Amino acid sequence: MRAASALLLLASTAGQQMVAPGGMTPYSGGGGGGGPRFGGYVRLSEPVLGFFVTGSSIDPMNGVFGPRLDSAAAKSALPPSLASTVGHGAYPHSHSGWTLAHVQKPGGRDHEWVLFDANFRERFACPGDSLIPSSGRRWSHLHRVSRVPPSEAEAAAAKTGGTEGGGGGGGAAAGG
Repeated sequence: MRAASALLLLASTAGQQMVAPGGMTPYSGGGGGGGPRFGGYVRLSEPVLGFFVTGSSIDPMNGVFGPRLDSAAAKSALPPSLASTVGHGAYPHSHSGWTLAHVQKPGGRDHEWVLFDANFRERFACPGDSLIPSSGRRWSHLHRVSRVPPSEAEAAAAKTGGTEGGGGGGGAAAGG
């Protein structure tokens, strides 16, 4: 009898609208306009615990970066030449060996966010001294010599599980 009542209730509501006309509209990415959404801001008082990156064609770069290593913890996990420049923190990838770090720019004046591959080659950078990096369009593909000497990179990669090749793309970004 209960099943028949439920079926009857379902049949009687099937012809009725659950949402008023015009109540459902296609998602436009937030504040309207239909275009890509970026450039918003977030206010933080301290560094975050981690980050999630997605959408890259370089698969080892996608995923969770964290937990955060402060300057003291970075000294034992990163190459010395990199650890000594950490600003707001370094965030190792959960399984690929890549690292997202807020470090001093070469020359030592300002800071930038840098994505390092598993062999600590600098692959992408985003300028800024904020507690979180900017959105994707503000990142640049790097073509500079890495600040991490090869001997330090090899030793650190052995500790963190990095492998030769660094997860897609070789070394063209570091030295090319």
